[in-house]
Amino acid sequence: MKLGAVSVRMLRRAIAIYMEGAYTSAQPPYNVRARALFDENDPLEKILASRNFEKSHSRDNGSATHFLLRLGNERYPHMKLGLASCAGDEEDFVFIVETHDRHFHIDKDLPGGREFRELQIYNDRVKQEIERRWEEAHLPTLRQVLESYNPPCAMPPENKTVMVVEDEAPIAELERNILECGGYEVVVCLSGKDAIEAAEKNRIDLCLLDIMMPDADGFDVVRILNERRLKHFPIIFVTAMPEARVDTGLADGFITKPFEPQFLLETVRACIG
Repeated sequence: MKLGAVSVRMLRRAIAIYMEGAYTSAQPPYNVRARALFDENDPLEKILASRNFEKSHSRDNGSATHFLLRLGNERYPHMKLGLASCAGDEEDFVFIVETHDRHFHIDKDLPGGREFRELQIYNDRVKQEIERRWEEAHLPTLRQVLESYNPPCAMPPENKTVMVVEDEAPIAELERNILECGGYEVVVCLSGKDAIEAAEKNRIDLCLLDIMMPDADGFDVVRILNERRLKHFPIIFVTAMPEARVDTGLADGFITKPFEPQFLLETVRACIG
């Protein structure tokens, strides 16, 4: 959805649904409620320009523009509601939940590591529930953008295999559909562990790798592939993690979530044909 088509009423609805999903057994703190208030008579551009919204804007490599509002949840104060443009089409905006916890790479065997991992799993559940409710309310989300993509499927097969590593099963299946319509064979893995096993058993020409996954994150996957001498293919990170916090030297490319489907396909084609 173009930013001009996003109304103040839609933003208010998105915030209300977020609050219902993030605070199920407790009232949001006063400062959070205050942060979510704005004058309904103001235009959306003025609201997004306020100091309550964090802004990030980069046009390098198709990365997205984000307007982030830190609202937290019952257990974690740093989770954010976002209105973000899709990489590849910076005019197309969707609502996202940024858990803001996965850029901390903490070994689960260190003191407090398992507790923090449990918090990450909790945050994931909250994120998925809020985004599901947004979809029910017909608010734009990444999944809706991917589902609406209708590419031509008449092109000949490329005879090349792409491994999609993505822990959100609906997003993984939508990526599969996009790539199969582009003529690629696709192997879907829902965890880092599955990705390592698939790389051992299959001929892979390219890997689209999420970073923020529960069992082994994308950095772990790259490290293990290198240690086992399994990395005979390019890797493109596909992640909501800000590019500034990613060691892009570990991969051969970077795609910011949310992304426009055709941009994903064109990036793959540019890398392996």
